[in-house]
Amino acid sequence: DFNRHPVERWHRRLNLILYLNSMWQDEWGGLLEIHRDPYAPDNQIKTIAPIFNRCVIFETNEISWHGFSKIALPNDKVDATSRKSIALYFYTDSRPKAELADTHSTVYVDRPLPAHLHAGHTLTAFDMEELKNLWARRNQHSQRLYSDLMRQQKALDEANAVLSAGKMAKLVYFMRRLIAKLRG
Repeated sequence: DFNRHPVERWHRRLNLILYLNSMWQDEWGGLLEIHRDPYAPDNQIKTIAPIFNRCVIFETNEISWHGFSKIALPNDKVDATSRKSIALYFYTDSRPKAELADTHSTVYVDRPLPAHLHAGHTLTAFDMEELKNLWARRNQHSQRLYSDLMRQQKALDEANAVLSAGKMAKLVYFMRRLIAKLRG
């Protein structure tokens, strides 16, 4: 997750999730997944069902990988059921030096291929739909990262232009940045 408050720059330290689902069933998905290391081939995942009045509290740091499994409601529940929760974030002014990291937004890890897809498996229509959805999600993720990079490059180009400009141009630039930051 993002590691700093967007305005105050406080360090995000704890997540609290309170589930409000009165009749949730595990087979519908949406279970909280706590990962040991999503990039490791032997990643271990602990799952927690989002049942009513369950509260989960965990530390936010550079290795607190978490997400939730794909939600697949039965057809008769799609229009009347949703996964409900309240999420609260807790911050501190500082953090131990060994835990410091550069400020970043949420880092998403793409879902792996379903375990039943392996060499020799004959793809079904359901498998094909699932693969299309996974590819679409990865494409959206790539497009988001590309947009972020382009926005950062534009800001860098503007800053470089200001640094090579005169004092008045620098003053105007920094005033605009300050006004934009204050607006929010």
